[in-house]
Amino acid sequence: MIPANKQLLSAAIWGFIQLGLLGIGASGFPLWAHHPLPHESLSLPVLLCGQTIFISLLFPAIVPTIPTLAMGLLLMIPMDELAGMLSNTPQPAISRGFACVGVWMIGLGGWNWIARDSKKQLVVSGLGILLTAGGAVLDYLRWEASTTVGRSSDFYPISILPRLCKFTAGESAMPWLQLSLPGLSVLVAVLVLRLQKSLHHPSSTLLHYHE
Repeated sequence: MIPANKQLLSAAIWGFIQLGLLGIGASGFPLWAHHPLPHESLSLPVLLCGQTIFISLLFPAIVPTIPTLAMGLLLMIPMDELAGMLSNTPQPAISRGFACVGVWMIGLGGWNWIARDSKKQLVVSGLGILLTAGGAVLDYLRWEASTTVGRSSDFYPISILPRLCKFTAGESAMPWLQLSLPGLSVLVAVLVLRLQKSLHHPSSTLLHYHE
């Protein structure tokens, strides 16, 4: 059982991370040369992408228990609303963004409870970063290559982050499949563990009977 003060610390860490991301969006800091105007228009995409990356990186500290998971989800609501207001995003798009990142957080929270070993958690975190930040870097390199050969119209992102940005603008479908991967893999892991336990239990019972 994790002490209450550590659970509050986890919630505080998550809250400060989101405030920092919200500050980047609200400040209008241009993230690249072709940053659209007004600069605050990307507040929600910046927040959603940052939330996804930091959840992947720090999920053992952010969602160590079910209460901290609930607090983390609740803290996301006002932050997403503020970012949506700054970027002038319709409420349905804000709600869909919250749902997408929430699914990602719940899935990684499940891995936090299954993989208690810090080494296993590190592997899960690395895979999460590979799917998010690593995929975004790969998409950028692919986009640069496609523009060089004049085929930018054929470019299709494979990372979660560009699709998060596009679906909030109504340009693509929500990346439910990619964001559900942690949760789906948790279900598979639970089924495998239960199958192993059920296969091991009869053998131990039979051994006890022969003795």
